[in-house]
Amino acid sequence: MAIQYGDGGSSSVGRVVQVAQTSSMSEDSGSETSFTNTGLIDLQFSSNVTSGNKVLLMFNFGMGEAYNGCWAQHAAFTIYCDTDGNLGHSSWGLCGGWVSGSGGANSEMQYGYERMNGSKLYTPSTTTPRYRLYRRRISCSWSMTVGSSHHSSSNYNSGNTRLVAMEIAA
Repeated sequence: MAIQYGDGGSSSVGRVVQVAQTSSMSEDSGSETSFTNTGLIDLQFSSNVTSGNKVLLMFNFGMGEAYNGCWAQHAAFTIYCDTDGNLGHSSWGLCGGWVSGSGGANSEMQYGYERMNGSKLYTPSTTTPRYRLYRRRISCSWSMTVGSSHHSSSNYNSGNTRLVAMEIAA
């Protein structure tokens, strides 16, 4: 007997099978120019993904940066899957940007903060995908902070780095 969904349909194609999410109120800082694990996100589904199904990943976070001769240089962020690697562009990841200064680039940059988000729909190569948030500087090695402005006071830590993963029936 076919399953009848609330909308009257019986096909499971395109329907959400399961959802997993995680968030972090912590922060991570660094200046690496190669993709580096932030350590803030580590997400797996509670049940195996059905082979051939798709996974929709949606993430958001905040970023701050220090002021120096390289301020406002692009940063890239991506989701890595332990088995599939970087799910974004090899250089640009899934999203990127920088903190724009108000009234000029000076020591006040340490208080700047930008929210960013990205998404990816893909078919995992495994039934047990595991996801992590990675970051990198595009050029100029200067420090950025994920989850907070760059200022050292905890008053500026806004955290709430989040990843939501949805398995979609194919």
